Amino acid sequence: VPAIAYAGSKVSAFQKETRLGANYWSGGSAIDGKMDTAWMVPGESANRGEWIEIDIPAGTVDKISAVIGYAASDETFKDYGRLKQARIDIFTINDDQMPVQVGTANVSFEDKSGLQTVDVPDVKVGSDLAGGKVRISVMDLYTGQDYPNMGISEVAVVMGEFNVTPTKLQSVSGEGAGHGKDLAL
Repeated sequence: VPAIAYAGSKVSAFQKETRLGANYWSGGSAIDGKMDTAWMVPGESANRGEWIEIDIPAGTVDKISAVIGYAASDETFKDYGRLKQARIDIFTINDDQMPVQVGTANVSFEDKSGLQTVDVPDVKVGSDLAGGKVRISVMDLYTGQDYPNMGISEVAVVMGEFNVTPTKLQSVSGEGAGHGKDLAL
């Protein structure tokens, strides 16, 4: 069982894109470990009430980590809306393969670039056959300077069994083609 759950994701809505690929701004872009991609909410959305749901393995949900804006650059981070407050809903998958809510928390993030980790009440999810889901719903946001829509570059669910906080590598001892620090979270 991994320390950080990077499984599938589902979102309430995302910005459609034709040049870069239809799913470029989908929820998968918020769990891919890349700061230059993001889950981007459509420009016509009010942002509040939008959500991303992440599949997680059986275990104990301990923390939520996020890069709350589109972090491709300092400019894009400020240009688009950023997550300020969220409601975290935690679901376990029951024997009928249906999600059952087992926890909730309200969390706040600072208006700063980089990975932020917030604590949530420890909640056990899953069984021998299934895990659970974590839904992060936007309650409030920091307004972007140029665009009305919000982007989130990364979201991670930290599982309590491993007490690991994701970090972005600053340097590595050696880099070869296709093995640089930019490929690591």
